Amino acid sequence: MNITNQLGQLHSKHSPSKVFLIFGIFASMLFIGIAIFIYFGAILPVLEGTMHFSGDITVLYWCILFLVVVGFGILALALFRNKGKTFYLYDLGIVTVDQGQQTSLLYENMQDVYLFTSGKSIIANNIAFRSGNTSQWGAISAKYNNVSKAIDTITGQHTELYASKMIQELKNGKSVTFHYIDYTTAIGRWIFSMGTNDFLKVTPKSIQLTTESIIVDSKKTAIKDLSHFSDNNWTNEIKLLTHSNEIVLRTSRNGIFSSDSFTVVMDFLINQK
Repeated sequence: MNITNQLGQLHSKHSPSKVFLIFGIFASMLFIGIAIFIYFGAILPVLEGTMHFSGDITVLYWCILFLVVVGFGILALALFRNKGKTFYLYDLGIVTVDQGQQTSLLYENMQDVYLFTSGKSIIANNIAFRSGNTSQWGAISAKYNNVSKAIDTITGQHTELYASKMIQELKNGKSVTFHYIDYTTAIGRWIFSMGTNDFLKVTPKSIQLTTESIIVDSKKTAIKDLSHFSDNNWTNEIKLLTHSNEIVLRTSRNGIFSSDSFTVVMDFLINQK
């Protein structure tokens, strides 16, 4: 594939893990092998008269059919799970290859970076990204190889490039927008989602920032009135509070999209500015 040098050095490549595919192939071969053994080791000798079977031989045929169906079913599931886009992570952006089609997205143009947790993991093991709330998500899920490296690379590069861009826009007198999902929505997705697509079916709300104010759910608060973030590990909840402990923003720890960049920008507004 032709990759221009404009994106810098390649950090890593991520595609669906082959572990489940290998397991599926092995399991399907095992079931089909047992079916073949039953035919040649039991049914054929009975038909040739070299072995006696007192029951209904039809049961053995049904057993073979069941084993073959299960074997091919496991193989089909493994092949389906192994389908997915391939992501190449570079210094400045991500190249996505999907069925031969190649697209790229620069970190500085990546408005939403969404971390979420699936399965039994207690830390984020999925990451999704997009250029804006009307564009399509790209997602590296837990089924991908070395997903933790992908999360570290994307969040690190995005924070370095996107946060700097947002701070410069604020310095130029512009407003910047981040997105988030409220606490109830975030927890509901964590409990009830059955897969990556369920996590991504969210309608985020906006956080609008200027050098003087923050607007959350149409409520405007002066930057000078902001105090600190409050983090509750037991409920996975984070709050942004004023000096009088009034709640400005409440969501889950990963409920704020591009949360690392948001933290850097808020640090600039509250402390460094």
